[in-house]
Amino acid sequence: MKRTICLSILCSICLLSCVRSKNDLAHTFLSALNNYNRDSLQLITSESFQWKEVYENYGFMKKEFLDSFVLFSKAINGKFIATKILLSGDSTVFIVEDITYYSTYLKLKPLFWKISIISKNDKIDRIESDTTIGYKEYLDDFMIKHEKFVKWLTNKYPQETESALFHNMEALFEKRLKEYSISK
Repeated sequence: MKRTICLSILCSICLLSCVRSKNDLAHTFLSALNNYNRDSLQLITSESFQWKEVYENYGFMKKEFLDSFVLFSKAINGKFIATKILLSGDSTVFIVEDITYYSTYLKLKPLFWKISIISKNDKIDRIESDTTIGYKEYLDDFMIKHEKFVKWLTNKYPQETESALFHNMEALFEKRLKEYSISK
């Protein structure tokens, strides 16, 4: 009887340790992503890493994720703020609020994603992101406000494009969005 109880306690501790380890890895991933730390992301993701956008049926392999997704996130000051955490087997599931320069300066409705972080062999192997309730309203709001911003930018600064602002090292993208938000 004592042996069964001890074995049961030991198994529970091992299981909690495994869950905590996967949870810690998922938190480390979100932190590295929010800080645009490509070196850390390179280290904690598997060679076969993939980010799958379920709602678009589109995915990024590791190189495209590091060279495109992370750099674009940095350009728009993208941050995923965890509002809820769910644990499920080999994955940690977050409900995150997506905060960017767009959401701040265009005063968009909040956008939330369901992010599932799946790990294998102590590496992040796959991310699956999907929309949550309210995505359609957010997208409609974004499209209207974004179009107005682009028209304003084209009229006020005809030599600048939004795409070029993403690559500007003097934070010109944020300055233009801020200037636009003040002018309204």
